[in-house]
Amino acid sequence: MIGSMTFLEEYFYRTRPRLPDPTTGRIYLQDVKSARGVAQVYLTRPEKLPFECVRYVSPILCIIGFVAAVVLVLERRRQSKPPFAG
Repeated sequence: MIGSMTFLEEYFYRTRPRLPDPTTGRIYLQDVKSARGVAQVYLTRPEKLPFECVRYVSPILCIIGFVAAVVLVLERRRQSKPPFAG
């Protein structure tokens, strides 16, 4: 996810207009970063969508990863316990 957002920011930094362009629909302002600096570019609505969704998807992925790690640790502990010899 981080790699794809980095690629998008770099790509938009190089290819998108710095002023709004209503004829192409690039009217949505977005701050992007590049190895060359930071810029404000104008995007179409579909181009801007990943930037809006990443703030919700990233925390969800972190929570899913944490829950999966806990489940795996508990499962491994359960399997490594010796059987009850009573």
